[in-house]
Amino acid sequence: MGSHVDDLVPRLLELGFSEYEAKIYLVLLRKNPSTGYEISRSSGVPTSKIYESLERLKRKGFIYSTEDGPEQAKRYVPLDPEELRSLLSAKIRRNLAQIASAVGERQLRGESSYVWAISGRDGILARAEILIDQAKKCILLSAWDEELEPLLDPLEEAARRNVRMAIVNFGSLRPNFAVVYPHPIKDTIYNEKGGRGLTVCVDSQTVLESIVGPGEVGHGAWSRNPGFVTVAEDYLKHDIYVMKVIGRFDKLLRETYGERYEKWRDIFSDEVL
Repeated sequence: MGSHVDDLVPRLLELGFSEYEAKIYLVLLRKNPSTGYEISRSSGVPTSKIYESLERLKRKGFIYSTEDGPEQAKRYVPLDPEELRSLLSAKIRRNLAQIASAVGERQLRGESSYVWAISGRDGILARAEILIDQAKKCILLSAWDEELEPLLDPLEEAARRNVRMAIVNFGSLRPNFAVVYPHPIKDTIYNEKGGRGLTVCVDSQTVLESIVGPGEVGHGAWSRNPGFVTVAEDYLKHDIYVMKVIGRFDKLLRETYGERYEKWRDIFSDEVL
């Protein structure tokens, strides 16, 4: 299979496919109808495993055979990708509903007092997406393009739920479903912090604070602790207030404090140029 197809195999594994099943389905998308022998040659699935894998895919409803008879004579076609998406989405919704019904809406006792550590950029983005999906009223977010881009889909979905949002962006992304405040000195901030910050505050109840440093090494924490949430939310709001001032008085500020606002950012001095 081509490398672009191979890239999709891990995604299908996450949706419940085995590795052989994923390779077979992707090969059939490219060429169908095909016999088991043809599929084996194109997918790399051993001939000793091809027919049992095809039968499992048929039972799951992910492929169909075009005729009865000996296995060698059958030709196979895949379920349309859009129909597959609908099928898997319905299955996931049913499973989640059953889980919710079984465990109820209970939270861990004392959970709101905990601060949970997160390691790794992927873990940070996964927790950010969970928080965004849970938003009901508002989202405040501060992010660089590298972390904002993979969150655009869940953020847009939140906007469709009428969740209000404001974003402080260290980059060039300007999603049209949110109020975006571009930060003017991202290089200065990166050097000061040693990485790209990502902060998410949802409904004034839950916060994620994190940083992704050199080598894409990420560290962070999330919490519903009221003290933790208040500090982070106030920080985000203050940053937005500052962006509003800079947006309207940038020329005056540079003339007063320096091209990179050096004297403004010196908290131990109240000097101007």
